[in-house]
Amino acid sequence: MRLNISKCAMAVTVKGVPRYTEVVTIDGQVYPSASDANPYRYLVILQVFASHSSALQQKLLREYLWRIRRTWRSQLTTRKVEVTNSWGVGVFRYYFGYIPWNVAILTKADRLTRKIMRASNSLHCNSSVARVYLPRKKGGRGSSSVHSVYEQELVSAVCYLQTTDDPDL
Repeated sequence: MRLNISKCAMAVTVKGVPRYTEVVTIDGQVYPSASDANPYRYLVILQVFASHSSALQQKLLREYLWRIRRTWRSQLTTRKVEVTNSWGVGVFRYYFGYIPWNVAILTKADRLTRKIMRASNSLHCNSSVARVYLPRKKGGRGSSSVHSVYEQELVSAVCYLQTTDDPDL
């Protein structure tokens, strides 16, 4: 395995205060400097001196809404809810454990999902919101709420951490 210098960036701090320089030279190697305009990525998360979680949240919300619009505007006659649950909500699922989430963004995603469903004539404007998220066996649509999926992922992570025997955790 080789180190790819083009993917490296250097973050320079002096007593906790970021110092921005154009390039940093160490042993003849030139490294670009990480700044707010040029952040580096760790586990696909933008970071400089703190995680750019709000920018990443907005990017994920845009991707989620693009997938939801694409699904509900398609010519699929059935299974749109299942596609939304797997392909749409799956955008968020990976990042729930890595970045802190604002509940307002998650509820906004749910609200916009229902709005897109209404625009595609799949949900009546006066229908019950709770029935959208109720399982199909109980008379609902079976859609997954982004907020409830977030809570499920957090609970499963806490249960795993409490029951694991791994000494590193």
